[in-house]
Amino acid sequence: MRCSIKTLFESVVRESAPPDRPTASGGAASPQLAAATKDIKRHASGASVHRLKLVLLIVGIVIATVGLLGALYGILAAGTTQTEYNLFCPGGQMPPQFCASLLSSVSSYHALTVGMAIFGVVGLVLTIAALAMKGPLFAAAAPTFAPMYMPPVPPSGAVTSRTCPKCERTNRWADRFCSACGAPLS
Repeated sequence: MRCSIKTLFESVVRESAPPDRPTASGGAASPQLAAATKDIKRHASGASVHRLKLVLLIVGIVIATVGLLGALYGILAAGTTQTEYNLFCPGGQMPPQFCASLLSSVSSYHALTVGMAIFGVVGLVLTIAALAMKGPLFAAAAPTFAPMYMPPVPPSGAVTSRTCPKCERTNRWADRFCSACGAPLS
Protein backbone atom coordinates (compact mmCIF):
# COMPACT_ATOMS: atom_id res chain seq x y z
CA MET A 1 0.00 0.00 0.00
CA ARG A 2 1.59 3.25 -1.16
CA CYS A 3 0.84 6.30 0.93
CA SER A 4 2.11 9.73 -0.03
CA ILE A 5 2.79 12.50 2.46
CA LYS A 6 -0.05 14.57 1.03
CA THR A 7 -2.48 11.65 1.40
CA LEU A 8 -1.40 11.24 5.00
CA PHE A 9 -1.79 14.98 5.59
CA GLU A 10 -5.26 15.01 4.04
CA SER A 11 -6.40 12.04 6.11
CA VAL A 12 -5.20 13.65 9.35
CA VAL A 13 -6.79 16.98 8.47
CA ARG A 14 -10.03 15.21 7.55
CA GLU A 15 -10.06 13.45 10.93
CA SER A 16 -9.26 16.72 12.71
CA ALA A 17 -12.27 18.77 11.57
CA PRO A 18 -13.87 20.76 14.44
CA PRO A 19 -17.20 19.48 15.77
CA ASP A 20 -19.21 22.53 14.69
CA ARG A 21 -18.43 22.00 10.97
CA PRO A 22 -19.80 18.97 9.17
CA THR A 23 -17.44 16.61 7.40
CA ALA A 24 -17.66 15.64 3.74
CA SER A 25 -19.86 12.70 4.68
CA GLY A 26 -22.31 15.02 6.46
CA GLY A 27 -21.67 13.89 10.06
CA ALA A 28 -20.06 15.80 12.90
CA ALA A 29 -16.25 15.75 13.04
CA SER A 30 -14.05 14.81 16.02
CA PRO A 31 -12.44 17.52 18.20
CA GLN A 32 -8.87 16.36 17.47
CA LEU A 33 -7.74 19.66 15.93
CA ALA A 34 -8.36 21.53 19.18
CA ALA A 35 -6.40 18.88 21.08
CA ALA A 36 -3.53 19.07 18.58
CA THR A 37 -3.46 22.87 18.86
CA LYS A 38 -3.33 22.66 22.67
CA ASP A 39 -0.50 20.14 22.41
CA ILE A 40 1.48 22.49 20.13
CA LYS A 41 0.92 25.44 22.49
CA ARG A 42 1.95 23.32 25.48
CA HIS A 43 5.08 22.23 23.62
CA ALA A 44 5.91 25.83 22.71
CA SER A 45 5.58 27.00 26.32
CA GLY A 46 7.68 24.03 27.45
CA ALA A 47 10.38 25.01 24.98
CA SER A 48 10.50 28.52 26.40
CA VAL A 49 10.89 27.07 29.92
CA HIS A 50 13.79 24.92 28.70
CA ARG A 51 15.35 27.96 26.99
CA LEU A 52 14.97 29.99 30.21
CA LYS A 53 16.56 27.18 32.19
CA LEU A 54 19.54 27.02 29.84
CA VAL A 55 20.00 30.81 29.85
CA LEU A 56 19.80 30.96 33.66
CA LEU A 57 22.34 28.18 33.96
CA ILE A 58 24.84 29.84 31.61
CA VAL A 59 24.40 33.30 33.16
CA GLY A 60 24.70 31.86 36.66
CA ILE A 61 27.91 30.01 35.85
CA VAL A 62 29.46 33.09 34.22
CA ILE A 63 28.51 35.40 37.12
CA ALA A 64 29.74 32.88 39.71
CA THR A 65 33.06 32.47 37.88
CA VAL A 66 33.63 36.22 37.53
CA GLY A 67 32.67 36.79 41.17
CA LEU A 68 34.91 34.07 42.53
CA LEU A 69 37.87 35.12 40.37
CA GLY A 70 37.38 38.76 41.46
CA ALA A 71 37.24 37.71 45.10
CA LEU A 72 40.43 35.68 44.65
CA TYR A 73 42.15 38.70 43.07
CA GLY A 74 40.99 40.91 45.96
CA ILE A 75 42.39 38.46 48.52
CA LEU A 76 45.75 38.21 46.74
CA ALA A 77 46.07 41.98 46.21
CA ALA A 78 45.08 42.76 49.81
CA GLY A 79 47.55 40.17 51.11
CA THR A 80 50.38 41.56 48.96
CA THR A 81 49.67 45.15 49.98
CA GLN A 82 49.47 44.15 53.65
CA THR A 83 52.85 42.41 53.33
CA GLU A 84 54.37 45.58 51.81
CA TYR A 85 52.97 47.64 54.68
CA ASN A 86 54.35 45.19 57.27
CA LEU A 87 57.75 45.18 55.56
CA PHE A 88 58.27 48.92 54.99
CA CYS A 89 56.17 50.95 57.44
CA PRO A 90 56.79 49.70 61.04
CA GLY A 91 60.50 50.57 60.94
CA GLY A 92 59.85 54.15 59.75
CA GLN A 93 61.84 53.83 56.52
CA MET A 94 58.97 55.15 54.39
CA PRO A 95 57.12 58.46 54.54
CA PRO A 96 53.79 58.42 56.42
CA GLN A 97 51.80 59.31 53.26
CA PHE A 98 53.04 56.12 51.56
CA CYS A 99 52.07 54.00 54.57
CA ALA A 100 48.64 55.63 54.71
CA SER A 101 48.06 54.91 51.01
CA LEU A 102 49.07 51.25 51.55
CA LEU A 103 46.54 50.92 54.40
CA SER A 104 43.89 52.58 52.21
CA SER A 105 44.68 50.12 49.39
CA VAL A 106 44.38 47.17 51.78
CA SER A 107 40.90 48.29 52.87
CA SER A 108 39.88 48.89 49.22
CA TYR A 109 41.01 45.39 48.24
CA HIS A 110 39.08 43.92 51.18
CA ALA A 111 35.95 45.76 50.01
CA LEU A 112 36.55 44.44 46.47
CA THR A 113 36.88 40.92 47.88
CA VAL A 114 33.56 41.17 49.75
CA GLY A 115 31.74 42.68 46.74
CA MET A 116 33.01 40.07 44.31
CA ALA A 117 32.22 37.28 46.76
CA ILE A 118 28.61 38.53 46.94
CA PHE A 119 28.58 38.65 43.11
CA GLY A 120 29.82 35.03 43.05
CA VAL A 121 27.13 33.93 45.52
CA VAL A 122 24.44 35.52 43.31
CA GLY A 123 25.83 33.54 40.38
CA LEU A 124 25.73 30.33 42.40
CA VAL A 125 22.12 31.02 43.41
CA LEU A 126 21.16 31.53 39.74
CA THR A 127 22.92 28.30 38.78
CA ILE A 128 21.18 26.35 41.54
CA ALA A 129 17.80 27.88 40.59
CA ALA A 130 18.33 26.81 36.97
CA LEU A 131 19.24 23.28 38.01
CA ALA A 132 16.22 23.10 40.34
CA MET A 133 13.75 23.89 37.53
CA LYS A 134 11.72 20.90 36.37
CA GLY A 135 12.37 19.18 33.07
CA PRO A 136 15.42 18.35 31.02
CA LEU A 137 18.07 20.93 30.21
CA PHE A 138 17.53 20.73 26.46
CA ALA A 139 14.05 20.81 24.91
CA ALA A 140 12.86 18.08 22.59
CA ALA A 141 12.48 18.90 18.93
CA ALA A 142 9.30 20.66 17.86
CA PRO A 143 6.60 18.51 16.27
CA THR A 144 7.18 18.30 12.55
CA PHE A 145 3.56 17.90 11.48
CA ALA A 146 0.73 20.16 12.55
CA PRO A 147 -2.27 20.80 10.30
CA MET A 148 -3.10 24.49 10.34
CA TYR A 149 -6.16 24.79 8.10
CA MET A 150 -9.40 22.97 7.49
CA PRO A 151 -10.10 21.20 4.19
CA PRO A 152 -12.93 22.65 2.16
CA VAL A 153 -16.36 21.20 2.82
CA PRO A 154 -18.55 20.59 -0.22
CA PRO A 155 -21.89 22.33 -0.33
CA SER A 156 -24.92 20.40 0.77
CA GLY A 157 -26.09 17.93 -1.88
CA ALA A 158 -22.81 18.07 -3.81
CA VAL A 159 -20.75 15.07 -4.85
CA THR A 160 -18.72 13.82 -1.88
CA SER A 161 -16.31 11.51 -3.72
CA ARG A 162 -13.97 11.55 -6.68
CA THR A 163 -12.75 8.72 -8.89
CA CYS A 164 -9.07 8.34 -9.72
CA PRO A 165 -8.47 8.61 -13.48
CA LYS A 166 -5.52 6.19 -13.27
CA CYS A 167 -6.74 3.30 -11.08
CA GLU A 168 -10.48 4.22 -10.86
CA ARG A 169 -10.57 3.97 -7.08
CA THR A 170 -13.18 6.09 -5.26
CA ASN A 171 -11.62 8.75 -3.03
CA ARG A 172 -13.10 11.29 -0.67
CA TRP A 173 -14.05 14.70 -2.04
CA ALA A 174 -11.37 16.65 -0.09
CA ASP A 175 -8.52 14.39 -1.29
CA ARG A 176 -6.23 15.93 -3.88
CA PHE A 177 -4.36 12.68 -4.56
CA CYS A 178 -5.52 9.08 -4.92
CA SER A 179 -5.22 7.10 -1.69
CA ALA A 180 -4.28 3.95 -3.64
CA CYS A 181 -1.83 5.04 -6.35
CA GLY A 182 -1.01 8.66 -5.37
CA ALA A 183 -2.03 10.12 -8.72
CA PRO A 184 -3.41 13.69 -8.68
CA LEU A 185 -7.20 13.86 -8.69
CA SER A 186 -8.64 16.37 -11.15
